[in-house]
Amino acid sequence: MKNQLSIRLNAETGNKVTPFKRNPEKGYIILEERTEDYSMGWFNEEVRSCVVKGNLTLLDKIVSKPLYGRIVIREYLESEILDSDSEDSIIPSEIKRYLENDKNYQSSIKRTAKDGIELTLNGDLIFRFSTYDPTGLVEDRFINHDNDDEVAAWRSNK
Repeated sequence: MKNQLSIRLNAETGNKVTPFKRNPEKGYIILEERTEDYSMGWFNEEVRSCVVKGNLTLLDKIVSKPLYGRIVIREYLESEILDSDSEDSIIPSEIKRYLENDKNYQSSIKRTAKDGIELTLNGDLIFRFSTYDPTGLVEDRFINHDNDDEVAAWRSNK
């Protein structure tokens, strides 16, 4: 399903497009998608976001008109990413390259909260990525964690 997405304004400048400091010809925008979810008798609002990078002239053109699609959440186990060299791998090649940077690696680990503990399945780290899908056809892929005892201990110590 295609939704109209919004573009988050830069908190410091108020602009939709933010140039990179080291390369001012390129930059990024932050897309947001707000959806309502009904579960167990409650309506909740879900806000998803993702970063889209590109040349400033193209980004300026993109933000001047409505943008449709959806923001997709894809989760993968660390073992799936490490074994992604096989032909039948479900992992996009750019994810493995993206995770070669330690900052990207750390920020992609699924956690209970921004400063929370790492979520795992059978001791295997879960990595979470949000991407823009202009077609609206790509499905989310979630992995449920099983380190509930660690999560409960972390929450009780907060």
